[in-house]
Amino acid sequence: MRTLSTVEVAVKTALALALALPFASCGLLKPPDQLDHDARQLMSYVRSDRLESARAMLRVTAPLDTLNKVLAMARDFIRPFPADSFSLVGWNVVYMAGRDTTGYLTYEAKGGGRTALFNIVVVRNGGAPEITTFRWEATAQPLAAANAFTLSGKTPTHYLYFALAILAVLTCVTGAIFAGVQRLGIPWILISLVGIGSFDINWTTGTTRFNPASFHLLGAGFVRSGNVAPWVLMWSLPVGTILMLVVWWQRKRRRLTALATPESQTSSFIPEHP
Repeated sequence: MRTLSTVEVAVKTALALALALPFASCGLLKPPDQLDHDARQLMSYVRSDRLESARAMLRVTAPLDTLNKVLAMARDFIRPFPADSFSLVGWNVVYMAGRDTTGYLTYEAKGGGRTALFNIVVVRNGGAPEITTFRWEATAQPLAAANAFTLSGKTPTHYLYFALAILAVLTCVTGAIFAGVQRLGIPWILISLVGIGSFDINWTTGTTRFNPASFHLLGAGFVRSGNVAPWVLMWSLPVGTILMLVVWWQRKRRRLTALATPESQTSSFIPEHP
């Protein structure tokens, strides 16, 4: 890997960096057209060996011969992939009021039985686009396959989180049904469905985290930030059901006490017969 001042042009980068790009940000529900065009223009220049034009788009402080060598490496890497095989799979756009607009774009390319990821950062400020980052990496399989939700080949932690997620859902649903049967009222039925805290696992990487300031309806859930992004499985503690059971038990004890009290008072006033 080489670092060229403000732009890093790399032969190999960590796949996690590409996956870390949010797949929708700043309210964008479609690819940023202008920034997408700029990034594809750079890759077109590199593929067609127009390295001088590609170099003009880069904003980098580096010796000219070093930059030319790296661009040649990029050309040799990108050429086997057809131009129409590049799909924009992730983007994050940062708008600075009165300043630059920066787009972080991730592309996936397929061709000849190979797949690769390309990360490009485009900066615009009313003038010509500036490319400040250009990274690429060969991948073993397409992101859709790498991030597929499957139970095969997973770690014990994956299976534990999966089992606990199912248990959390069953607990919340059972608690809501129980609250309805016991006629505790609609509020307690709804409260029983809520889980507090969030235990998350990235299904692709196995990374786990805990967020105490979170809650889930039905006590669990799963989400992905894009069509080829990793799945994140989440489960929560069924605090709502626990609170409902505490309230139910307290009410039951009060009813039992109320039933027992009149009986004991009546028996104490039974007159004795000679």
